[in-house]
Amino acid sequence: MKHLLLAGMVALGLVGNVEAGIIASTDFDGRTVSGATASNLTWTVNGVADPGSLTASDNLFDTPDAQNIFAVNKNFAPAGQWTVDIALNVGSSALQLDTVTLDAYILDRNGIFQPKNRDLDMRIDLLNGGILDSDTVNNIYPQNDNPPVQPQPVSFDLSGNILAANTNYILRITASNTPGSFGNNAGFDNLVVNGMVAVPEPSTFALLGIGGLALVGYGVRRRRQQAA
Repeated sequence: MKHLLLAGMVALGLVGNVEAGIIASTDFDGRTVSGATASNLTWTVNGVADPGSLTASDNLFDTPDAQNIFAVNKNFAPAGQWTVDIALNVGSSALQLDTVTLDAYILDRNGIFQPKNRDLDMRIDLLNGGILDSDTVNNIYPQNDNPPVQPQPVSFDLSGNILAANTNYILRITASNTPGSFGNNAGFDNLVVNGMVAVPEPSTFALLGIGGLALVGYGVRRRRQQAA
């Protein structure tokens, strides 16, 4: 229905332009670390404000191997998971999310790239007060991959989520491993939030509600016909 709503807005002329591409991205090159915060991030943004610095739930590594990545100094086995929040403060046009991608790394307790395979699971949550959507990728580093090939690409699916204009959201990334697994630390690089930017025509804002109701009604009738 979310896809139908945006497509219907285009068909009804309620959206002047739809741009697919990168909503927000950073490669962490040149970042500086102070405690749990990575600053001096260079963001590419489209339709959202610059997210600025990122602060994890625990301190970050600033070792040679952890340069230019976001790596958290917390070993999963004794200490549990860590999280980091990315602000998506939407501008004057609605957005539709697609995928969120990143490159995952595993490190040892000294902030050195892990020479042996260790389990890593990652989850992403879309938040606005409560959790709107989530996706989890488990077993990012397969157990038979020893030594591990670093980094490993990860793709989360948040497709179909419509972010309202002038509204603030959070993407929360959580890293953990399976209880009972060997301990390790983890980090990521090359964070990319993909999606579409819908640009309403100024003269048609008042029609958005009418068009949305019409599309919802169409969807309900179609499901009833299919059920019959």
